[in-house]
Amino acid sequence: MAAWQHRRLLFCPIRHMSSFKLPRAVSWPLTIQRGDAQLSAALAVVFDDQSLASNDLARELLGPTEFAYFSTLPFGHRRQAYLLGRYAAKIALRDLLQESDLRIIEIARGVFDQPIVLFAQKQGWGVTISHADSLAFALAFPTGHPMGIDAERIDSTCFEAILSQLSKREIGWIETANVEHKPELGYCALDE
Repeated sequence: MAAWQHRRLLFCPIRHMSSFKLPRAVSWPLTIQRGDAQLSAALAVVFDDQSLASNDLARELLGPTEFAYFSTLPFGHRRQAYLLGRYAAKIALRDLLQESDLRIIEIARGVFDQPIVLFAQKQGWGVTISHADSLAFALAFPTGHPMGIDAERIDSTCFEAILSQLSKREIGWIETANVEHKPELGYCALDE
């Protein structure tokens, strides 16, 4: 049975890739313990900046296949969510793959529209993406240890319903983070 280290999410600055103004992003390395082996994973959060021009951002972040799909998306909200999700996935993968040019890390769409990591120099990585309001979350992991992420804004009117669907371990994480006292700031991004 594998265990992963839960880390309290704190906002901290990250380094910028280029002179182009990218959306604000934060990433955290994670360690997965499987028996005697330690595996690396990463969590990333990207914050939407409404002032960004999506076509400029797409040219900065997306590889050819991703850009072709992005060009078919007709609605601004869907285009922005796609870009933020791909950016979060690439930030989560960047250090694991040791690649600073995010256009080289392609996130293809699988048969169920699940994200598929395409990176010829270093295979064996997966990523999962979730969105909540103006945030995108991504969790990168070794393919031999699949993981998932789901992010939901914790609304004070739905807090009890959300708690009823969580495990005791997840409830403990929320209590530790003191989310119940600031529901407008809390996000739940957990997976056991």
